[in-house]
Amino acid sequence: MKNIQVTPGGAGFAEQGTGRAYTPLGCNYFDPLTGWAPHIWQQFDAGRVKRHFAQMEELGVNTVRVFLTAASFMDESGELPEEGMVKADRMLAIAREHGIRVEFTGPDLWEGVPDWASAYFDGEANAFFLHDEWMDRLQRFWRQFAAHYRGEPALFSFDLLNEPWLKWDSPLLRKHWGGEPPAMEENAAADGSAHERYQLLREQLVETWTAAMTGAIRESDPQRLITIGFHQLSLPHGAGQRHTLPGFHAAKLAHLLDYIALHWYPYSSTEHVQPRKDGDPVERNIAMIRSSLSNARAGKPLVIEEFGWYGGGEVFSWGEQLPFVTEEVQTEWLRMVVEGTQDLACGWLTWGYADVPTAMDATRRSGLVDEAGKIKLWGSMFRRLSERIRSQ
Repeated sequence: MKNIQVTPGGAGFAEQGTGRAYTPLGCNYFDPLTGWAPHIWQQFDAGRVKRHFAQMEELGVNTVRVFLTAASFMDESGELPEEGMVKADRMLAIAREHGIRVEFTGPDLWEGVPDWASAYFDGEANAFFLHDEWMDRLQRFWRQFAAHYRGEPALFSFDLLNEPWLKWDSPLLRKHWGGEPPAMEENAAADGSAHERYQLLREQLVETWTAAMTGAIRESDPQRLITIGFHQLSLPHGAGQRHTLPGFHAAKLAHLLDYIALHWYPYSSTEHVQPRKDGDPVERNIAMIRSSLSNARAGKPLVIEEFGWYGGGEVFSWGEQLPFVTEEVQTEWLRMVVEGTQDLACGWLTWGYADVPTAMDATRRSGLVDEAGKIKLWGSMFRRLSERIRSQ
């Protein structure tokens, strides 16, 4: 197993030394029996993890994305907690045994806000990006974490944060702006208005945060691949859109990253069509994904790092009861995502490994396998797609 690098020209990835092409094919991994949101590290069970990785290898998975948490990987002293690092070491050892590489996504709050960190987030929606002391702590985390895994071949990359979003208004943001922000709009005209200037300020603050985090990693491991898990609104559908609501504009941050990672789901709206039954015109979603990928091209590889839908039952998602969807419809839609973007993307990580019985969204039935580990139709189709793509 070799470390992975970006190929010359940014067309994709290759193994260092051999130059052998590498296509990330896999899933977002969390133990389905650790609650929702998953307490993946606080309830770490090496035996179950080993069984899951063995099954993922069987399904053609070569890359998994795994969420780190502040509760398990940061502490008040600023040092890496030994208990969390022992578990991460064990997961990487298991991954090596099965020929799977791990993408670690930066410490979020899935396992709750640690008591020592609660003051940072009290009344400040943008503390993760704008609180100076928290940023210092994050940089220290990345320096130590990257140093610990420098040269680790089972580690594919670091993803700075899952779907980061600079909220439109907060006390710290008002301090940078110098008062109350303008009313929120989806896009800003190039007219020098307060709204456009505010959008530019948000993107500049985001760029400062991104530069600080990538700089900390590269101090310790200059060769490690780095990305951000961009929300689909971070990749505007229209080429003329100048800004994004999250403030994290993928194309504008590409110069700081090694590759672009896009998340895409068929949310319910006038633009998106949810795959529910035969005959739904879901090709509209494929066209939107392709438009977003095209708008994000910046000489960097593009990976669809999250994509998914549910199948095999009903789900309750984001306050909406969604109807029964068959595994056949789920499988056909997800197959279309992969095959419909092969000329633009160079990697695909489905959401997620397994159905999660306690999930409060489509994750309830979105897996390659069900909650008992039985391979779903999507799991079987993924295995065929993986075999075909890797043989090309």
